[in-house]
Amino acid sequence: MKREFLMLAHKLSESDSIGGWFCSEKLNGMRCFWDGGITRRVKKIDIPWANTEKDERYLDTQYCTGLWSRLGNIIHAPAWWLDMLPRIPLDGELWTQRQNRQTLMRIVKDLDNPNWGPVQYRVFEMPSLDMIFDGTMLPWGKKARLGPMESQWLDYLDYAPKPDTPFWVKVDLMREKIPNLAVEQTRLPWSRFDAEPLIEDMLSKCLDSGIEGYMLRSPDVGYECCRSHRLLKAKPWQAGIGKVIGYTYGMGKYWGMMGAMIIETQIPNIGSVILELSGFTDQERKLTDPEHLAEECKKPVRAGVSAIMFPKGSEVKYKYNDTSEDGVPQEARFMR
Repeated sequence: MKREFLMLAHKLSESDSIGGWFCSEKLNGMRCFWDGGITRRVKKIDIPWANTEKDERYLDTQYCTGLWSRLGNIIHAPAWWLDMLPRIPLDGELWTQRQNRQTLMRIVKDLDNPNWGPVQYRVFEMPSLDMIFDGTMLPWGKKARLGPMESQWLDYLDYAPKPDTPFWVKVDLMREKIPNLAVEQTRLPWSRFDAEPLIEDMLSKCLDSGIEGYMLRSPDVGYECCRSHRLLKAKPWQAGIGKVIGYTYGMGKYWGMMGAMIIETQIPNIGSVILELSGFTDQERKLTDPEHLAEECKKPVRAGVSAIMFPKGSEVKYKYNDTSEDGVPQEARFMR
């Protein structure tokens, strides 16, 4: 059975009880796993957890840096930057400053760019390598078991937590061992009736301060390589209105249905912008002319096909979390 490579968050819902949880700022950076340096300068093909699905496109041998994306790909940081990281497995985000993700991504993806000076590694977890090495299938169809190499690499580390080390213990460890890297963690009130209004008040002030949102972490459980209900994200929404101008076909479980809705919306100081909206129910994804859908799903949606509930020209309300540097809404989702 496949699993996630890192611990991922669910969205905060009204049914979640977050009393006594830890809260930290949600950083709009790039998720990054540091393995403590155990794979640094090792060929990528020799690393059990490395994602090699598309590596045939590379002409040269890929060597690891010890930094990994959430999809198991190498992040090519310069040597001087890597030398500053400790021999401890860490999970966090590459980050420069608030509302600056596009600049960060340009730095990270440009392999010839030496300008890593502004890039910080902000750490919010100490993952257990026992979880990474547990032998179950990764999303890209490989097993992570290291075999004889495991003890050698673990001996290289200065510290590695166990799978059941609770988060509250690791908060103290991060403050002790990596105070210059650790994201500030704040303990919420133990009563959910005090914690929930506090989060709502914090979210209401996010847009003015440039904060994207907050991450909430259960204090009593260890690291999990899955999308966990013990890690939650809470983000404020902004809203807009747009006119339906088209659709895309869905794939996978949405085969023969609407994949995304294409809308035209007006953005102040920018003008007309085209967006693709997600976030629909199966009922809302139903299209007209179903007898021809199966053979046409890999093609652009033709003029005669329409979403039953949202014909072209309809006005819909959408929500979004953030904007690009030029003010275009990001991660837009359908509201009503």
